[in-house]
Amino acid sequence: MDLTKPLLGIFAHPDDETFGMAGTLALAHRRGARVGVYSATRGDKGKLNLPKPLTEEELGDLREQELRDAARIIGVDEVFVDRYPDGGVDRVPEEELVQHVIEVIRRFKPYTVVTFSREGGTGHRDHVAMHHAATTAFHRARAFADAPSELYYRGVPESVREQLADYRKLRQRTEGHYHENPECERYDESDLERIDISEVLDVKEKAALAHASQNPQRFLDRRRQAYGIPDEFWVSEYFFRAWPR
Repeated sequence: MDLTKPLLGIFAHPDDETFGMAGTLALAHRRGARVGVYSATRGDKGKLNLPKPLTEEELGDLREQELRDAARIIGVDEVFVDRYPDGGVDRVPEEELVQHVIEVIRRFKPYTVVTFSREGGTGHRDHVAMHHAATTAFHRARAFADAPSELYYRGVPESVREQLADYRKLRQRTEGHYHENPECERYDESDLERIDISEVLDVKEKAALAHASQNPQRFLDRRRQAYGIPDEFWVSEYFFRAWPR
């Protein structure tokens, strides 16, 4: 992945950009690249970690602001946010999603586009929908004069995926917007590009804490302790090169 050229991350919710690939985005910023983030929703149904209840509109306002705060910490130059239904992106007509993503690509003019893998990382239906929309939009945008040149999917090595299986199954059982058996691609480490984010790990942690409504400490504790995953994984972000192959 060329981290010196414009990079656009295409996601479903505020915090996807941070928990998924804040280190890579921060490295691209440090190397002089323009960095953009698109979120299809405002995360208005996200679980709260706050002392008082909020309406969905208020939570959407809060989570959009958290996204913008995290983006500023990471070094993101432009943030694009749509108002598709949190937990319902898969019910939006795909052509509509594709056209919205194409418009963001047209405006930002990325060299590299990064989005979810086919299973959406966790099997979240919104993530899966954005994988398909972003992939289609990328290939159509290749007809532009300023066409994007690289498409990457956020990947996880199969060895780590197996260690996270129990956590993933718990989410699928308890939350209705997760696929129980999502279609997925399984990656060995040799299939993936590994990006060492150790020099910006502090940036990723600060960005995670900006998403205060989503209990980021759980993420940080899991990074440090859970499931016996080696420390090397937590200072790495992995990507599958989908185009060109």
